[in-house]
Amino acid sequence: MNWVREKYFNLSSKERKQVLILVIFTLLAGYMFYAAQTWQAMFHTEKMANRKADRIEKRIGDFKAPELEDGISVQVLSKLEQQLKGQENSLKGYASTLMPIGDATAREALKLELTQLAYANQLRVARMKASELKPSVNVSQLTGEQLRDYLQERPVFKLVLSGQFLNLVRFVDGLNRLKYQVYVSDLNVELLNDQNSLLKVELELRI
Repeated sequence: MNWVREKYFNLSSKERKQVLILVIFTLLAGYMFYAAQTWQAMFHTEKMANRKADRIEKRIGDFKAPELEDGISVQVLSKLEQQLKGQENSLKGYASTLMPIGDATAREALKLELTQLAYANQLRVARMKASELKPSVNVSQLTGEQLRDYLQERPVFKLVLSGQFLNLVRFVDGLNRLKYQVYVSDLNVELLNDQNSLLKVELELRI
């Protein structure tokens, strides 16, 4: 480095300026080359990023976020839930008029009522058979399908009676006055005696 410095200071003033200008242009050229390489790398990176963004945009296409239909909203859903709740409460009110499933005492009491109603209308009870008891259920806690099944899958009483037709009619009318709701689900009538019009009645009651 001392040798270079000596050579530089031994030059004339004009030669020194020429050397200085040469060094400056050399450094400037090196910087321009470096800058050109840097800008080229930057443009390449930007180009690749743009291509990736373009591919993503094409894949998405005209995708739009799903929207709920006008008829389906929080307000509509809340209204439907209230209607459902009201219907369930009405069904529970009706269920309270039916014989409690699984209550053996209530079933025996209903048997007695049916027997007394038959005798009161001069019908002879030849046979009475009840379906098996099911486990007790708290109706107030039932909802949806459970409530529907409770109302549809009711116990059955099967009776075999004998008597006159008008007596049978009065017996069926009297079912509305029992403690629990009862309705006829199946009825089969057979004539036993032409002389006194005696009938054999096979009756199925849903309780």
